[in-house]
Parts: sequence; C-alpha cells; structure tokens
Amino acid sequence: MEINRKLKVLIVEDEILNAMALQLQMKQMGYETCHLAASGKQALQVADQEKPDVVLMDVHLCGGMNGVEAMRQIAGLADRSCPAVLYVTGDDNGDLMGEIEDTQPIGCVVKPYSADQIDSIIQGWIDKQV
Repeated sequence: MEINRKLKVLIVEDEILNAMALQLQMKQMGYETCHLAASGKQALQVADQEKPDVVLMDVHLCGGMNGVEAMRQIAGLADRSCPAVLYVTGDDNGDLMGEIEDTQPIGCVVKPYSADQIDSIIQGWIDKQV
C-alpha cells in the first residue's frame, strides 16, 4: 500500500441511510470511498472493479449472502490481494464472532458505533503496515 495516497474504502451496508452517512463520514476523514454495496453480490462486483484497500462489511445483508460469506468470496478473487475487512454488526453472539474471526478481520464493531471507532481501527491497521 502506498502511504502517499488516499485509502480506498468499500462500504457494504443494506440500510442505505446508514451507508450514506458512513460514506460521508469516511470522506470527511480523508478516505476515498467506492460505490456503495447493499448485498454480498454487489460487494463482489464493486470489490472486483474498484479494488478497495479496506472493506467495511455489515454482517447481516439482504440478498441471501451474509457479510462473512461475501468477504470469503472477495478474498478468493484471483487477480488481487485481499483487502482488509472491518465488520459492523448489530449482533455479537459467540457463534457469529467465531465465523468473523475465521476471516482474520482488522476489527469488528457492534452497532451503534461511531465513525471515530472505525477510523481508530483503520489507523491502527495502517500503522501495522508501515
């Protein structure tokens, strides 16, 4: 990752108002954002086309594919390295957390969360890359 460029973030959230608010907050913090994705299928398409550095992935998505499965498929895209993933969820049960951990995320935040929490996790990940 080049340090002198903006980090590109893919937001995958099926609640459009939440997605738009998070997109605005990410831009205000200096991140570049990809097109929004509301389903796992859309996330795969956007990730393949726009090559994000970080994916902010809601765990529960519409469309039959949850965020964990979508991230596994994004990781399987052959032509690039896997982006870092930060999960957002409204559910913190143990089984779900185990599934999330299997994908080696940079973090997981439980709703309601703040943009500062997300920024702090991303910045911590960036610091480890340098």
